[in-house]
Amino acid sequence: EDRTSATKASLAIRYAEDLKRLGQDLQEFSEVPARAVPFHKKLAASYVETGTKLALIPKTKTDAEFLAAVETYNRSMDAFTNNYVALVQFFIAQGVSFSPSDPGSIFSFTAPVSFGSF
Repeated sequence: EDRTSATKASLAIRYAEDLKRLGQDLQEFSEVPARAVPFHKKLAASYVETGTKLALIPKTKTDAEFLAAVETYNRSMDAFTNNYVALVQFFIAQGVSFSPSDPGSIFSFTAPVSFGSF
């Protein structure tokens, strides 16, 4: 909330750089099954794009710039989420599963999501 905090801005930028680096690392993977390549590429690009957009937020000077940067970041997160879910759905359709200790378990939905009653 405190947009004037240099510490918070620095942490946000570091997190943004980590997201971009993760995406770039994923883009360098050479052993991706051919049928998964389109999903993999989109997810990797989404990490880069999300990190790029997040890094813009702490650099804003005015409320209007801040809101525009947040809206742009939110759109990149929507695209990321869609690409992540598409990869998970691809794994499910292909019968791919991961045990909880497997590195790929991040792509497993093990329990139905319940938001309770409102």
